[in-house]
Amino acid sequence: MDEPKQEKKMEEGSEKAYLYRHAGIREREGGIPLWLMLVCIGLIVWSVYYMIRYWSEG
Repeated sequence: MDEPKQEKKMEEGSEKAYLYRHAGIREREGGIPLWLMLVCIGLIVWSVYYMIRYWSEG
């Protein structure tokens, strides 16, 4: 499968952004939002609890 090429380089302030012209997608550096990290951690904790509670023998 061919990966899209970076077709156009755009400057937004001091950040460099890449625009995939045909898809309309902008790529830039960024962080992970706190709420998304909390959701991921919550899902991991829940999966460990579920495995211990319902998959353990006894």
